[in-house]
Amino acid sequence: MGLRHIRQAKYVFIQNVDAPFLQTSTLLEMIKSAEPETTILPRFKTSNGHPVLADAEMLRNLLKNADESSSLKQLISGCKRKIVETDDNGILINVNTPNEYDKVMHEYMA
Repeated sequence: MGLRHIRQAKYVFIQNVDAPFLQTSTLLEMIKSAEPETTILPRFKTSNGHPVLADAEMLRNLLKNADESSSLKQLISGCKRKIVETDDNGILINVNTPNEYDKVMHEYMA
């Protein structure tokens, strides 16, 4: 996991590569909400999305005892969480197929 190589960052965003539609304002609000030993999750209406902002030192410590097959969700499941409410539905958009890509591009570019 690439997170094992983080050395100097105080906080890190973890984002899936197939979800590129979030707004810069969402990232800035998450940064403003950052706290030590905490994961920050954006929420649109009733659903949490991506990215996750996490304390880098906390992640390094969690990774020391993590199994290689552990998911991010499993890794941070016991951590303190803080929710940032947003009107950015881009935190929920996930593009996995050419059809999903075409649909999203049509909606965003229209």
